[in-house]
Amino acid sequence: MAASIATIPGPLRPAANCVNGGDLINDLQLVPLHPWWQRPALLALLVSAAIAFLGVLLWAYLRWKTQPPPSPPMPMETDWAAEFQRRLAELRSRSGQMDAYLLAIETSRLIREFLAHAQRWHATCQTSRELLALALAIPGLEAPLRHRFESFLILADRIKFEQHGALPRERAQLLDDAENLILNWIKPTSSKPTL
Repeated sequence: MAASIATIPGPLRPAANCVNGGDLINDLQLVPLHPWWQRPALLALLVSAAIAFLGVLLWAYLRWKTQPPPSPPMPMETDWAAEFQRRLAELRSRSGQMDAYLLAIETSRLIREFLAHAQRWHATCQTSRELLALALAIPGLEAPLRHRFESFLILADRIKFEQHGALPRERAQLLDDAENLILNWIKPTSSKPTL
């Protein structure tokens, strides 16, 4: 019988010791593996991944929570151009107390908000070059107004990025160009937002 057990192929052979010709042969056995929940390295990896995931969720929630709510758009029934003129007049009255850099930023922000409302552009998120390209594509925008818009963008960018003290005439030109743009800008022909 002992000889018959030894001739059985490996996978079918019993795991117990077998006797073959009087010698004791131990079959090879697999090393017993611990279940996954008993492995400290794997548990540490799972805990680290869970903490990282929760950290990303917390970061996204806090980022979302701290964003200021978007300002409600002005209703089209009101004279929104008059609202921007009023804001520009307030800015003009405070311009003597502001340095040129801050004046350029505030005036540029006002015009960008005006264009965001007037043309339904995402003007507050675009560069001056992108805004100018959009303005050039508007049918019916007259050349003097286009030129005034371009000179406004160039002057505002120069003051903002070079951070030089603007001359009084440059400060006045910045405010005058902004006022001219608000007064003479054409109304949008469609209510669809454009990029």
